[in-house]
Amino acid sequence: MMNELCMTVQASDPARTIVSNKKRGDSLEKKRSILIVDDAETIRFFLKTTLKSEGFNVFEADNVVNGFKQLGEESIDLVILDLGLPDMDGMEMLEALHYDEPSLPVIIFTVRDDRETKIKAYEFGARGYITKPFDIDEILDTITSILDCDPNAKL
Repeated sequence: MMNELCMTVQASDPARTIVSNKKRGDSLEKKRSILIVDDAETIRFFLKTTLKSEGFNVFEADNVVNGFKQLGEESIDLVILDLGLPDMDGMEMLEALHYDEPSLPVIIFTVRDDRETKIKAYEFGARGYITKPFDIDEILDTITSILDCDPNAKL
């Protein structure tokens, strides 16, 4: 199934936009695990329910400390990370992950929509940046594109 076309295309951030012609889940030979780090319980619940229905294993954390705990206990393939967390800024977690686990894909999921934050997130290795309020299809497509097409994604 991996012989289907996956390519990187240029957009507002040339090295970061990934496009795939595959349908969601086409090449998920094994259940992939996603960690959601967000302090909003309703958002975690919605994402967890949606991602489980798409065939993912889902873990969740309400702050950075619990996020690192989950990363130490579980085999995680991708992190969805909010920046506005109660114990520290999610950007600090992203920076630590960038240096400790550079192959672990992280999607920033935040209300912050300013250019400087986006640039900093990509400098620290974010593979996607989605602003709230969000479109669930955008999240699912971003996850699928990263896990199916990104040669640097942790497998």
